[in-house]
Amino acid sequence: MMLDEAIRQNEELVTALAAALAAGDDEAGAALVARRQAALATLAEALRAAGPAGREARLDRLEALVTADRDLRALAGTALARAGEAFRAQVGTVGRNPANDGQPQTACLDRRA
Repeated sequence: MMLDEAIRQNEELVTALAAALAAGDDEAGAALVARRQAALATLAEALRAAGPAGREARLDRLEALVTADRDLRALAGTALARAGEAFRAQVGTVGRNPANDGQPQTACLDRRA
């Protein structure tokens, strides 16, 4: 695969991943992450094959791809934080002792002894 095609494929996948994250589509996101992983490997091979001159000629597109990837990571972090907040809101106080009135709790008995 030529370098231009590998860059284009990664650009499209970053855009699709951002849309999936914004829509909250976990299944599509997981599939796109797998495709992006393969596309990044292909891009790495194409970068090696293109040599320094080929990389230099496409530096603007490569820098734009790096910026888009950083934005995607920030978007993923925001989506993860929102999911955590939604989980905490749904779970509420499960796992805590909401009736704790400051009184000592009864100890669990170890019946193995």
